[in-house]
Amino acid sequence: MLCLGLEIGSVLLWSPKLQVHRVFVEGNHVARAEALLDRIDVPCGTPLIRVFPSVLEKKLRDEPSVARASVKTRWPDEVAIQITERTPAWNVKTAAGWVQTDAEGKVFKSVSSPSPSLPSLVMAHDRLELGATLPSATLSSSNACLAWARKESGWNLATIDIDPEGRFTLQTRNGVGIRLGTPVKLQSKLDTLALLALEIPELKRGETIEYVNLIASDAPSVRYRVPAVPSG
Repeated sequence: MLCLGLEIGSVLLWSPKLQVHRVFVEGNHVARAEALLDRIDVPCGTPLIRVFPSVLEKKLRDEPSVARASVKTRWPDEVAIQITERTPAWNVKTAAGWVQTDAEGKVFKSVSSPSPSLPSLVMAHDRLELGATLPSATLSSSNACLAWARKESGWNLATIDIDPEGRFTLQTRNGVGIRLGTPVKLQSKLDTLALLALEIPELKRGETIEYVNLIASDAPSVRYRVPAVPSG
C-alpha cells in the first residue's frame, strides 16, 4: 500500500499529462487576462495537484477591478478562472483625471472622460490610485445627496464638488450651484432646499439664479444672476 501511494503521488507530481497546459479566463473586461495570469503565477508545467483554487482566488481579488473570482481545476490539465468585475457607480475627478468607483467607493478603473450615465464627484485630490477607497463619510454624504436629488422631481444634478475643506457644492445641469458646506446636518439642509424650491420655482430652472447658500440651513440665501448689459 505504501509503494502504491508513492507511485500515485509520483504520477500526480511528475506526469506531463497531469500538469497545467491550459488556463481559461472568463468575465474580465477591465483587467487584461495577461495581468490576471501574472497575479496567479501558475506557469504551464505546474503539477495540477499543486494548484490551490482558494489561494488563487485571493490573489485575483487583489486586482482592483475584481469583485469576486472563482477558480476551478479540471483534470487532467486545465485551470478555469471566472471573474466578476466591479460595477461602476460613480465618476470621480481629481487633478490627475477621471476614475470610476463601485458602490462601495473602490477605485477600480481609469477613464479618459466621465460616463454620462453615472453621477460625478469632483474632488480636491491630486490623485486616487487604483485600489484606493473613497472616505466613508464622503461616500455616504454623496450617496445621500444623490438619493435626495433623484427623489425630488425636477433637480437635474450634474456633479458634486468637494473642496479641500470637505465642503459640498451640488451643481445642476442648469448651472445652479447649491452650497451645502460640510455635510453636518445634511438632511436638514436638503429639506430646506426642497422648501425653497416650492417658494422659488426658478431654482430648478436655473434661468436667473447663480447659487443657493445653505451652509446655515436656518438662514439660507439666494444669489441671482446679474443681467448682461447689451453692448453699444
